[in-house]
Amino acid sequence: MKSECFVDQIRKFLEWPYDAVEKGKARMSALFDEQGPDYLPLIFTVEIPELTTFVTFDRKELFYDPDKMACEQLWFAAVHLRSGSDAQPVIRVNTGCGTVPSILGLTQQIFTDAMPWLQEHLTKEEIIRFEIPEDISQLGLMPHTKHVIEFYREHLPGMPIYVSDTQGPMDIAHLIRGDEIFYDPYDDPEFTDHLMNLSVEAYIKVTEYIKSLTGEPHSTGYHQPFYMAKGGVRVCEDTSTLFSPDLIDRFIIPYTKRVCDHFGGAFIHYCGKNDYFLEAILADVPSCKYINLGNPEKHDIVDVIRRIKKAGKVYFGMASRPEGQSLEAYFRTILGALDGERSGLIFQPVLTPEERSEPARIMDLYHKIQDELLD
Repeated sequence: MKSECFVDQIRKFLEWPYDAVEKGKARMSALFDEQGPDYLPLIFTVEIPELTTFVTFDRKELFYDPDKMACEQLWFAAVHLRSGSDAQPVIRVNTGCGTVPSILGLTQQIFTDAMPWLQEHLTKEEIIRFEIPEDISQLGLMPHTKHVIEFYREHLPGMPIYVSDTQGPMDIAHLIRGDEIFYDPYDDPEFTDHLMNLSVEAYIKVTEYIKSLTGEPHSTGYHQPFYMAKGGVRVCEDTSTLFSPDLIDRFIIPYTKRVCDHFGGAFIHYCGKNDYFLEAILADVPSCKYINLGNPEKHDIVDVIRRIKKAGKVYFGMASRPEGQSLEAYFRTILGALDGERSGLIFQPVLTPEERSEPARIMDLYHKIQDELLD
């Protein structure tokens, strides 16, 4: 009898190399161990021909239908899983960056061809009056999140479910307040502190609630294809890069540090470029254990990786690859940033379609070069 659920039909296309998955997780876990991993983790995807023949859904269908959202998430997991790399096959409830602000009564617009987006904001007076209740399970997107997670657990048992897009304290404040957030620190610093405290509280409560539904531990977790052995959350800091150094020190770093500390460590991501912000994270947020750049092409990535490693943290992410550069030269350049040590890096390389067709060769080459360059 044909399954009534789309996601159950997808599963027959997949093979699950559990040994490779567990080895990848062990390598990521060992990055902070004294002995280190046997090899630094490498994460990439491969093509799945079956994807071209399977029914697709628009983003509005994905948002509202747990089965269709499960399909999107499982395909994303599958292109990592089938690669045989160190990537971790994981899924999440993909409700967009307005997930946390939704518990304050803000509603996203849901589009067919783009991710949801929050276009309404609270006034200053509404923010001052708002108090987050102890029980948030019936607020905003929390009931929908629970419904989708229950579907995942029934149809994809054993698949790790990571936390939805919870952004970070300043990003949440920006979503709640709108662009007035760039004036408030000058016009009303006391109110800005109030809003940042509210954002931290909302971030923590939503994250803890979702973790209670998924069973993910408080101080460890996943984000997309990588495992955090030294941190329970991702913190997104896109808006933070738009502030000056004095405002970063005053209104961002203390609140970012609070959420990183609360969950026993964190992975910080941001798009754009702000050298002062990066240095502030490296110097003043010890509980940030991993850093990811949304725009690595804007940075001297070899220098950045070296600085992140020197600070005792891990760079997780991509690095630009010059056109025509061989894969071996590319790997040697990136691994050369580690000063001979097998630590500080979870790499997502830029690969050609031809290279992706030979995943075992990619892994072997990466390991061979590590044996030559790293202790």
